[in-house]
Amino acid sequence: MDVTELAKELQALQRGRGLERPRAQDWVGPQLRQALKAAPDLPDAELRELVTGRLVEAAAELPRDLRYLFLSALGLNNQAPMLKERLALVAAALNRDPRTLSRRLRHVEELVAARLAEQLHEERGTVDPQGWLHESVSMFGDLSVSPPRVGFSYVSVASRPLDSFVQVIGMTSTAADAEPGIIEPRGCRLRSIVREAELLWAAYFDVDPTPRGARRTLSFQVTFPELHNLAPFLVLGPVVFMKRIEVGVDLGEPPVADAVWLLDRVPTSLITDIPHTRAPLADPGRVVRVAFDRPQIGFAHGLAWRWAR
Repeated sequence: MDVTELAKELQALQRGRGLERPRAQDWVGPQLRQALKAAPDLPDAELRELVTGRLVEAAAELPRDLRYLFLSALGLNNQAPMLKERLALVAAALNRDPRTLSRRLRHVEELVAARLAEQLHEERGTVDPQGWLHESVSMFGDLSVSPPRVGFSYVSVASRPLDSFVQVIGMTSTAADAEPGIIEPRGCRLRSIVREAELLWAAYFDVDPTPRGARRTLSFQVTFPELHNLAPFLVLGPVVFMKRIEVGVDLGEPPVADAVWLLDRVPTSLITDIPHTRAPLADPGRVVRVAFDRPQIGFAHGLAWRWAR
């Protein structure tokens, strides 16, 4: 599920009379249908009732003023026929500027979208598509060596008997014959690296037969031909529940980056915008490490930097 697209669909629900508009089948988007597991042939009245109930439930954990703002935007707290009119009523009630409320509403949509995605994954379980339940994941980029490398370490539990693991690897640019490499595998053995697309590879690992419920620690280093093959960020965006994510980077000496940003619950579509919209970390040092407990599903967590000129 694309949480960013789901947030956009929640914004679209607010048009006109909001959830009071006729023909719910026409304005309930595909991401929201997936989140609610709504059947394609669900009658209009039942679909509207399902959407209303689940959005009210998802908004229940919001602070009172944000919950009031979101439900009013949907047309549930007042019956003004247009969103602009509903926001004006909320602005008067909360003594806030309508433009400020509009900006806050975008944040609320992201929070509600993330909560819906989290509920869906909780219903499906916490297992990734390969069958592993990742208790913790760490990623560390060493940009001080040649070739540069990114280390991965997974502490994972098998949800069924498993004997393999796959790591997807992306690069920003590469010569036709260049590809990432794998060194220092522990708890696993590299079987092959397959180019799946122009700038995308999959590393296939063999793992000792692992019965259901057994825990494995799998780690390895991914090497890249040159620094310019790496994007200027290291992020993890969990698609299932994880207990903990750790991300770090060694910028070398002299540092290969002149600014570093923390990415905490950032929509994946906005990762590259962070250097233009947020202040960098003050005096991050050569080695930067961050950790996230119970990271939010569907959002990016990690570090971004700006290459030194």
